Amino acid sequence: MAEPDKPQADEPEPEQRADTELSPPAAKASKVRLIVAIGLAVLVLAGGGVALAIVASQPRPEDIALQQEKTAAREVAQKFATLLEQGRNDGAFALSKADVKGLVCQPEQEALEQEWQDRESKEILRSYAPTPSSRMSITVKDVRIEGDKGRATLSGGAGNVRADQDYALVKEDNAWKVCGVTFRPRSSSSNTRPTQTRSSTSETPGFPGSDSSAPPTTTTTETTGPTP
Repeated sequence: MAEPDKPQADEPEPEQRADTELSPPAAKASKVRLIVAIGLAVLVLAGGGVALAIVASQPRPEDIALQQEKTAAREVAQKFATLLEQGRNDGAFALSKADVKGLVCQPEQEALEQEWQDRESKEILRSYAPTPSSRMSITVKDVRIEGDKGRATLSGGAGNVRADQDYALVKEDNAWKVCGVTFRPRSSSSNTRPTQTRSSTSETPGFPGSDSSAPPTTTTTETTGPTP
């Protein structure tokens, strides 16, 4: 007896065979797309990091404002130093109220006006030509500000001898003004012999040789030690 024919499996259609044969390249294409996507993501993140670094390196608005204030304060201190130097070199009374107006604070302006009146009433000599060795040089060494107050350090002296002098700075009427010496007044020794000194009315405290802009006068002080 003959065995019945076994059903044979359906052979895939030609199109199905083609899909099966193409499946490996399709998988590769999918991997390529994934790699490209990851690469793009990395580029985006890197670009964002660069942009963040650029933004972080930019000065902050408050830093810009502080630098502008410091520049304005330094300009005032420099003008004051220039006038002060001219006053020392050209004569004790070379500076006038008009010169310093707008550069010094109101209390300082009033004090200067009173000083000028006192000098005029005493009829102090108004001209004195300093020797070349005694000519003063005054420069702005440093400016520090904090809020509406600050300090300007002026370096001055004659020849190779120099000293620093600090002047207060205040903001008055929305503008920086010089407002007097803050510390380090000129010191003097008590153990001295009779010497020729300058008039104290024209001294600039703290600057060596700063009393060179007034005519010399002879003063005698007590000697505390034995005279050799």
